Amino acid sequence: MANLMINYDKVTSMAIAGNSGSGKSYALTYLLSILKNISDLIIVDPKYDTPSRWAKQNQISVIHPQENRSKSDFVSEINESLSQCLTIIHKRQRILFDDPHHEFQHLTIVIDEVLALSAVSYTHLRAHETVLDL
Repeated sequence: MANLMINYDKVTSMAIAGNSGSGKSYALTYLLSILKNISDLIIVDPKYDTPSRWAKQNQISVIHPQENRSKSDFVSEINESLSQCLTIIHKRQRILFDDPHHEFQHLTIVIDEVLALSAVSYTHLRAHETVLDL
């Protein structure tokens, strides 16, 4: 990663993909260590894995499943956080409309294991669908 260069002012999204054991978690924690100094972070970790451990060590909050909370509550917390992000984006767009050169603090949303999150969301949706089918 010594030669990795990213102009964060021009990045709108990024994906880390690879086979098991290829270093995805290492790459993610490396990027998080850099981003924590230049960006507000929202971390979603449906497997309560590497990002959660990193966040705990760095005293950054993370949205992850908890034993005493239903999957529905977990999904609701994610939706609420993303909704707040959308509100921030809309406010920023209004500011940029009048002042296109205005600079903002970066806001980074990290969702680890998107597939695991989709499985949780799908299960949550199926449960509601089943109730509605009755």
